[in-house]
Amino acid sequence: MKQNLAMIVAALALSLPVVGCKKASTVAVTTVAAPSGPVELKLKWPVGRRLVQNFGEQEGGEIVVAGMSQSTRQDKTTEQKFAVSIVKERAVGGHETEWKLLSCRMGVTNGTDTLLSFDTAQKSARDTVAGAFQRVVGSKVRCLLDYRGCVEKVDGAEDVRARLLSGVRGDSAALIKGMFDPGYFKRMLVLNSGQMLPENPVAPGDTWPAQFEIPLENCGSMVLDFTCTLQNWEQHDGRYCAHIAMAGTLRFDPSEATPGVSLSFEEGHCSGEMCFDLDLGTFVETSVQMELKLLVTPPVASHQPTVRYVGTGVCTTRLESVL
Repeated sequence: MKQNLAMIVAALALSLPVVGCKKASTVAVTTVAAPSGPVELKLKWPVGRRLVQNFGEQEGGEIVVAGMSQSTRQDKTTEQKFAVSIVKERAVGGHETEWKLLSCRMGVTNGTDTLLSFDTAQKSARDTVAGAFQRVVGSKVRCLLDYRGCVEKVDGAEDVRARLLSGVRGDSAALIKGMFDPGYFKRMLVLNSGQMLPENPVAPGDTWPAQFEIPLENCGSMVLDFTCTLQNWEQHDGRYCAHIAMAGTLRFDPSEATPGVSLSFEEGHCSGEMCFDLDLGTFVETSVQMELKLLVTPPVASHQPTVRYVGTGVCTTRLESVL
């Protein structure tokens, strides 16, 4: 049960992105002036564009098993870098994109014990999981995006996942099983999609709603309801961006969850910020912080105890370069 819960929390964390408009990128500087009135915030996907994006996540919390006097602390840190190429426009609207994994590092601790610790940049790493990720660095998948930039279909992810898990067993396999699952890229892209943008032109102070679902393998989905507010126009690496704040709640949709297992949010809150580049038409940085309380109730016939998870998560995306 602890393994299943760790996979659920990992899926939650990988789906959400955190901002700090502080690290410099190699995005070219322009001299575009700050808007003087309402502006349409629209994604731009020119064919031939290549973006390098960094996806990071930090998450930690307490696992409390019914009948046990002490809780268990689990913390996880993940950082991945992808090169994303816009291949072509789709006749039905949207774009075909290619994703290439450039690097990955991960650390997982359970109390004072280190369960995983690796960085694919360290070629001398002998850990089984590190070796598994080094095997898939350079792998490519094709993502078909709709007109909003949301993932409709992924080709090649299952092959990458099979190679990643080949030779990895036990707890290590449970901790990385959520990587490259059918909803993996959907979770990564959802906060950088047009679902987060307003339908009409906006000016500082304007608000709009945003709602979306994040698929969790065998566990249904997590539904986030946000209210977004355009705070101001601000410069980021010399470019004018829309600085957007968001706050809301999260809840669990049990449809398509594993039969017999009850997963519920006793409490769920989220907030964050986004920087949307007006000229490039893309998110430069996004961020979401989550506070949640999960209750997992296994089937009665399993004779397993109820598990409660109380934790926080901070997930980040950052655009490093655009060609």
